[in-house]
Amino acid sequence: MAKDKNGNITDLLSWNLSYKRFFNPTFGGAVIPGQRNVVESVADLTGFTFLDGYRHQSPIVSAIRFQSKVGAEWRADYDPVYHKIVNSSVNFDAHIQKYSASVGYTAIRENPVLAPNSNQIRFSGTYGNQTRRGWNYGASAFYDYRIGKLEYTLVQATYNTDCCGITAQYRRFSFGTRNENQYLVSFAVSNIATFGTLRRQDRIF
Repeated sequence: MAKDKNGNITDLLSWNLSYKRFFNPTFGGAVIPGQRNVVESVADLTGFTFLDGYRHQSPIVSAIRFQSKVGAEWRADYDPVYHKIVNSSVNFDAHIQKYSASVGYTAIRENPVLAPNSNQIRFSGTYGNQTRRGWNYGASAFYDYRIGKLEYTLVQATYNTDCCGITAQYRRFSFGTRNENQYLVSFAVSNIATFGTLRRQDRIF
């Protein structure tokens, strides 16, 4: 625990462990062996799919977080079925006034059904926020150093006035068979609605 100058108490360091035991390994017939399966009841446990067949137990998901002006997080999935760590990610972030930046690393052990081997570095930075008046900017990129390739790039700019705001975003995909550019725009009117092709969940802020 930590207390700031205003007397607010926050968790400075935390460690969460999550695990699920499945009494019905077929999930009512929803799981098909030998292929990638996504089941809603386990989707909130980890960001990595692990169902490639019938299972009685999930991976043990560990998340260690340090939260301050500079934050750090290490997440790791230990799979008791394969007796090894199958996924691991480390993230660092910082927020200073209107600026924020983060960097992260993710390693995925190869599984021919679920996902190929991946060693990905993520960078992101923003200036401003979604509601700040004037210009606000953000960008992020994902680079797989195992294959030496920039797989994903995003750049966003937002301009807000007292009553409305317009956002433009460019995204570049380059992984597997996907090789494309996307241009998205949205126009928001305060307390009324947002119009355009850029969805709220796809914005960088």
